[in-house]
Amino acid sequence: MKTTNPGTDYAIGTTSNRNLKTGLRFGVISCMELAPHGLDRIFHNGTDLDWRDYQAEVKKSLASALGNHCRTSQIEALTSEAFDAILDTLADGYENPNGTARTHYVTRDYDVLLTGDGDVFVQESPFYTYAQLCSPCAPGACHLRSYLDVGEMNDAIAEQMGIVGNRCHCLGADWFNDDYPCPYPVYSRATGALIYAPADFITK
Repeated sequence: MKTTNPGTDYAIGTTSNRNLKTGLRFGVISCMELAPHGLDRIFHNGTDLDWRDYQAEVKKSLASALGNHCRTSQIEALTSEAFDAILDTLADGYENPNGTARTHYVTRDYDVLLTGDGDVFVQESPFYTYAQLCSPCAPGACHLRSYLDVGEMNDAIAEQMGIVGNRCHCLGADWFNDDYPCPYPVYSRATGALIYAPADFITK
């Protein structure tokens, strides 16, 4: 959905929800907006952070219990052995506490975080767009569902319009399909060229 409202920067003066390497803000979109294959990409190739943290807590508890009965030099090896022995049982009985698994997907091109609330934070990607700044719930990030209706542009035009600060990382159009269309224009970080435009986009 296009908008002409750039939003309010609730993270002004901070680096919240911004990639310090690229200087771009994080783009945020609901996981329900992605095509099934896009969401599967995160789940099948990402790290389940809740499951990882749960395993760490179990190992910590095992080490604490073993520490009362074993020499310090033995604890690490015995903890690992005990954990391996119960891992299958843990996995069978595990239930995610957040509903949606917090999942971190990292590749050479992407750094994407799926939160327990079902929001996808695009922390790095080969692409960018211009979108409305988020509410205080995600200060400093941009809401990808509400892209800025500014037409085809470059950095100089964005600077003149005062929206260069609304530039944010986004997913490529290949994370979507005809049933779940990409709701924002996609620009290449490498060239600055517009490479995808949604149906309601108007080139000016």
